[in-house]
Amino acid sequence: PRLNLPAATTPAEVAAAVAARTGDGPGPTEELLYGGGPETDQDLLELARSLDRVTRTVAPYPADAPPSVAAPHPHRAEGDPR
Repeated sequence: PRLNLPAATTPAEVAAAVAARTGDGPGPTEELLYGGGPETDQDLLELARSLDRVTRTVAPYPADAPPSVAAPHPHRAEGDPR
């Protein structure tokens, strides 16, 4: 939604839109978003960091976002229905 792309957008078009926001090339961006899965724990860590960087660049939280949006509740486990 933050890129305002239609649902039928191709992976190459998504990568180009993300690359335009991040300043990275569309090829590496497409590989990051749609490439194969990590093979090692180190690869997984690098992938997570790269995706976090892209997310923070493309869709940052607004400066005036309420704390409940900007951070998870400190006393609830992920998936806790309460």
